[in-house]
Amino acid sequence: MKSQQVVANDRPATRDIAAADTSAARDFRHASARGNRRDCRRARITIAVKKRVGEAASLCQAGDISRDGMLLAKAFEGLYGELPRCWLEFNLPGSDVTISARAQVVRERRRDRFHLLAVRFATLAPSHRRLIERYVDGIA
Repeated sequence: MKSQQVVANDRPATRDIAAADTSAARDFRHASARGNRRDCRRARITIAVKKRVGEAASLCQAGDISRDGMLLAKAFEGLYGELPRCWLEFNLPGSDVTISARAQVVRERRRDRFHLLAVRFATLAPSHRRLIERYVDGIA
């Protein structure tokens, strides 16, 4: 499994990012299917996503994407409690276009060392929505 060096509080730390897309993310997807189900097809994806809540920014890894939202995993730092709105920035594989989206966290869960977040796109430029739709339709 690949590891990525990340810096937290000016200290390097190694975390296994591949694990977030394996059992933890799979368990989260199955558990989330019982409530607030996404009606759109999902495509598996492994990309970096910059997430910002207020002034706090963090780097996440996407596990899947649909026309409506995506599943994110990041190092666990605590649960939000009240599910926030956030800004997301990411690039789809093979694209130079940076997609910016306003999103609502609709579900969160701690799984081992990871914070898993299901987010629903709230505001998305039409051109960015078309890019996501083409990606999902071509992969799913």
